[in-house]
Amino acid sequence: MKSFSVTREQKDFGGAYDIGCYDAGMAYDLPKLKIKNMNWNPQPTKKSEGIESFLKDSLGVDRRKSITQKVCPFCSQAVTLDSFKDELSLKEFHISGLCQSCQDSVFG
Repeated sequence: MKSFSVTREQKDFGGAYDIGCYDAGMAYDLPKLKIKNMNWNPQPTKKSEGIESFLKDSLGVDRRKSITQKVCPFCSQAVTLDSFKDELSLKEFHISGLCQSCQDSVFG
């Protein structure tokens, strides 16, 4: 099973943040995966308050809140750590809050 860590030093955002850990394989141990999902505390990327305000006014949803609550701001579905197909999709979730299905619809 291929694994990768997605803890990154984000100099652009002024510090480090932990966006969890993800196993990129298909053979999951379900009890362990459930524990990983329970311990997964996604942190939204930092944006200016002006951008946050614009997004909230446009979408009607607080991006930061939807990410920390693990809910997609577009479709309102719960998001789990194992639902992402790769590291890039997981990173995108921490930027936009979009679940894998909505990312596939938006980005193709």
